[in-house]
Parts: sequence; C-alpha cells; structure tokens
Amino acid sequence: GSLGGTSTPALRSFCHRTVGRRTGPRADRSMEDESGDEQEEEEEEVASIETQEMREYISASEWDERLRHEDVPKDYLNKLVMNYLITEGLQDAAAHLERESGCAPTVDLSTVQARVDIRNAVVAGEIERAIKGLLELDAGFLDDRPGLHFVLRRQQYVELIR
Repeated sequence: GSLGGTSTPALRSFCHRTVGRRTGPRADRSMEDESGDEQEEEEEEVASIETQEMREYISASEWDERLRHEDVPKDYLNKLVMNYLITEGLQDAAAHLERESGCAPTVDLSTVQARVDIRNAVVAGEIERAIKGLLELDAGFLDDRPGLHFVLRRQQYVELIR
C-alpha cells in the first residue's frame, strides 16, 4: 500500500529510524549513559513495534489517530532535542536546554564544535583533517573502533583517486 505517495515500507523504515531508535544514529554513542535495563526494555519495545509493523499496514488517518493517543515522556523528547542540538552544532541552544529542562547533555558541550568540524571535514572529503580532529578530541577513538578507522582510510584513498 501507499501513504500519501510514500510507500509503507519507506514509512516503516523512517519510523524505525526516528521513533524506534532513541535519538538517531548510534555512531556518536550519545545515549550510552542510559542504564542497561532501560536500554534492554526499550530494545524489546522496538522489536515489538517492528513485528507489529511488519504485520499490518495503516492509513494516514489511522496513523494520525494512533499518534493522538500516544504519550511520549517529556524527558524522552528533551533527550531527542538535546541530541539534535548537539548533532547540528548548536552548543548555546544545548546549554540553554540543559539549564531550562535539566536534561544533561551526553557529551561535553565544549566538544560540540570540534564534532561538527570533523563531520564537515568528512563531508568535504578532507579525511585526513577529520582523522586529525578525531585524534585531538580522543587519542584512542580510532584504536577502539578499527572498523571506522578502516572506512575512513578507505574513503581517504577514494578521495585521492578522485
């Protein structure tokens, strides 16, 4: 079926990425401070949602109706917004959210700009600058993530060929 021009599998994928995952890509590990029990419960809930989504297709009006009856905890929304602000490099806004809501950032806010610079370097194809920035931020970061180190070096090689 389709939903306003968007295929249901695409919608499920979007929901899985945005709602099913706590706050986005796990690459930044920004939610690691949650307790293991909390994380396990949430993963079980996500698995349940995924299974339910695989079995049924819903219309846009039914989707809207279900959303009206959902109660999303305020602390969850604060964490989601905090992650967005950090990911987008909005350090001052993240600090303000922390003061106003008590939602502690999961990373040191003084590193936000460095993180954005690293991401921008990767996007611009300046892999060596990105690696240097990563190592300045955390000297053992790539040692702990050999797969990421390999992918970055491979991309650096691709950029040299271009």
